[in-house]
Amino acid sequence: ASKTRHSETPNAGSESVNDIGSRRSFQSLAMTCIEDKCERTGLSFIGALLHRRQIFDWKHHALVLISYVKNLRNRRSLLVPLRGFTLAEVLITLGIIGVVAALTIPTLMQKTDERETVAKLRKFYSAMQNAGKMVEIEYGTVDKWDLTPTVINDNNNITDEEKDAAWDSVDLYWQRYAKYLNFQSVKTYKSVMNGNYDKYVYSLDGSAQVSPLMNFITLNDGIVIRTTWFTNSCNTYDRCGNFSIDVNGDKGPNVVGRDVFFFNINKTGASPFFNHTMGDAFAPNCADKDNANGYGCTAWVVYRENMDYLHCSDLSWDGKTKCD
Repeated sequence: ASKTRHSETPNAGSESVNDIGSRRSFQSLAMTCIEDKCERTGLSFIGALLHRRQIFDWKHHALVLISYVKNLRNRRSLLVPLRGFTLAEVLITLGIIGVVAALTIPTLMQKTDERETVAKLRKFYSAMQNAGKMVEIEYGTVDKWDLTPTVINDNNNITDEEKDAAWDSVDLYWQRYAKYLNFQSVKTYKSVMNGNYDKYVYSLDGSAQVSPLMNFITLNDGIVIRTTWFTNSCNTYDRCGNFSIDVNGDKGPNVVGRDVFFFNINKTGASPFFNHTMGDAFAPNCADKDNANGYGCTAWVVYRENMDYLHCSDLSWDGKTKCD
């Protein structure tokens, strides 16, 4: 039991021949690490410190270990070199990101706005169709409502009483739809028509003022019904009149074919103004945005589900329906 065996805490000052050899071996490993490339020998040195059971002069070896760590920090040839970016590299990278953002973000935002416009227009059209069916059940078809035509101009010598009757017909029409649509606010059409305006809705090509920027009815989703007109009778295309909506209210640009769209008033419900069943009205009224009034764009947005006519001029109703 008293055979030679090293204790975990040997007596200070007593050192065997084996201890002296071990210490010199440790010192040799450490000095090799410090003076030469030390990745492999340094790791061996640390491993020896951690796994040797013989314990001796730990103060000395701790100092050697500290020197080794300092040496690793000061050397360029580390196993995992750490390197930051220079100021020039950061500025160049930010500049590239800025250029790419300037080129792509406006396009992405425009596409997002267009998709939102398409969705809102189609949703409104669906709501009008459903409401039209309910209104027909309750009141009959529009051609039986005895509405006063609202196609009025100064040369017709229309009396004030006739004007009032026309405006009252508009109010009646939308009152019957009100219970099936989500109206937020409603004005009388007479007050709207007699208002003073300094802002207008413009045609797609920007060449004409289509109507004053009137807010007649506002829906809960922000859509504004601007104008409403009745004809003398419902024609062969089942058109009894028309109305216009603005999908984003007064936010702009307030241009037909961009955020303002026209619908036909039918005997039951509504349909896109100049829809495809009336012939190819898309080409002269929407396809070329620089020479079109925009009235023919509603049917395109509802049925083709895009606004690509704003980006290319070679679209056609029965041909190409999207830009490349």
